[in-house]
Amino acid sequence: MNEPKHADDLALATACLQGAESALATFHARHEGDIDVALQRLGLDEGTAGDVKSAVLEKLLAPPDAKLRQYAGKGPLGAWVKAVATREAMSVERTAARRRELLDAAGDALTPVDPELAFLKRHYRDAFREAFHRAAETLDDDDKLLLRYRFVDELTLPQLAAALGVHRATVARRLASVRTRLFESTRGHLTENLDVARDELTSILRLIQSNFEISVRRLLD
Repeated sequence: MNEPKHADDLALATACLQGAESALATFHARHEGDIDVALQRLGLDEGTAGDVKSAVLEKLLAPPDAKLRQYAGKGPLGAWVKAVATREAMSVERTAARRRELLDAAGDALTPVDPELAFLKRHYRDAFREAFHRAAETLDDDDKLLLRYRFVDELTLPQLAAALGVHRATVARRLASVRTRLFESTRGHLTENLDVARDELTSILRLIQSNFEISVRRLLD
């Protein structure tokens, strides 16, 4: 049987899949730059490129279905990594475009039938958007990543636990805590800035709760 043309690259990939720390360090040192090059060619903004790079590295290396298993040594590992990064980035862009279309459609469809809620949505949409963004600014990067995984990437609790390396119950508690803090902070900003009666504020908050996931997706997508 012929030895693969790029046997050294294949040996590195195999060692990475076996969890060898030195091999993983070598892979990152040699090939993170290949991912960067591939994403730069696509003209992605810095934030999107960072997210895609993290997703590519996880897809390549994370057990049990690490994509690196598919590398057969037929070509340079660097070129193969660039191809994987390019396909992932294009997939992310297509998914984001479809999600934006769906969210826009959902936003139209979510116009409340209740005349009171319809009035609130028309008149307090900007105030809510500002309050929601101010509340989101208080979240740290880990909180935002958790929300992105859950509401943009739509990971399940087991998938979240695996991605973050913690128990599922821990993820559930963290997610509930972040949601509560985000909602309470939004409510605080609205209460501070809107001169409305308590009953009307309650109705506004009811509308916010009903559209919470849509709002998080729009913020982070």
